[in-house]
Amino acid sequence: MSGIINLESKYDFTVGSLTDRAPEITLALADLGFDHESVKHLEYGGPVTDEDIFNGTVTNAKVLIITSTLQGGDVKINNSDAIPIAPDEGWFLYVNPNGGITSLTLTTTAAAEFKVMTFE
Repeated sequence: MSGIINLESKYDFTVGSLTDRAPEITLALADLGFDHESVKHLEYGGPVTDEDIFNGTVTNAKVLIITSTLQGGDVKINNSDAIPIAPDEGWFLYVNPNGGITSLTLTTTAAAEFKVMTFE
């Protein structure tokens, strides 16, 4: 499935106790066309080490979004150093309009759950 992914970042906060001064800032990060989208729900009953997530199915991702719903862990993109994903609603976003994400591995120390979304 092809399409366009629109990435925005919205910040909404109150300045001290002044509720009439609650700025909202929206940053347009990217509008990227993609040819292939993948969503994986991963559940592990125990520890895993450098688990290959793509298994050759992703060859040039532009966008990678990872969320943790239980435990968290470490990811490596293209055999990089480990990047920690915080437990219970931790998340990670990587965007490169030129693509380049070709491999992803995951390590956990206990049972864990993740959602991994890629756009190529």
